Amino acid sequence: MAFDREKAFANAERLFKQAKAREAIDECRRIADDAPRDLLVLNRVGDLLARCGRPVEAIGYYEKIAEQFSASGFYPKAIAILKKIVISSRSSPARRAPGSSRPRTPTRGPSSSPTRAACTSASSRPSPMS
Repeated sequence: MAFDREKAFANAERLFKQAKAREAIDECRRIADDAPRDLLVLNRVGDLLARCGRPVEAIGYYEKIAEQFSASGFYPKAIAILKKIVISSRSSPARRAPGSSRPRTPTRGPSSSPTRAACTSASSRPSPMS
């Protein structure tokens, strides 16, 4: 039986909505491992990671997508993905103002949402894109 990516991604979305971020991310990684050159799948995985508050991992996926678009000559699409990298890097906890414990730019959305809480409790496995 062939691996059905759409069904697996629907399952990952369902898990994410149920605040089971760890399982959703694991499912997305299985999808990305099955189709490492499918840009739509990589984009969806990056988006899910970004929604979970894991921008560093999302950026790894976005960079791979931008490189493939650029190499294929799809420069407007590559620029759109690079904009996602900029937005994700703004919400990254690694970007701190010197001498401050607060991010330079505010993150989007409420930080006390149940989804954000579920995502922050998910394991912090290294990205397979590294």
